[in-house]
Amino acid sequence: MNDPSEEKFPQLIEEATVPWWIGIMSGMVDIFGKHPYIFIAIFVPFVFFLKWIGEIK
Repeated sequence: MNDPSEEKFPQLIEEATVPWWIGIMSGMVDIFGKHPYIFIAIFVPFVFFLKWIGEIK
């Protein structure tokens, strides 16, 4: 029989390797993709925030 924990293993690896903010960035691209100035106005402060909290270097 298959162990139920084995079925969740790929999802656990994805959650461990993909940063939490990738989904936020993807959503911002979807929403503001046609309006680059609005996207940049939100993206740049978000990147500085990520640097400030230590998520990116």
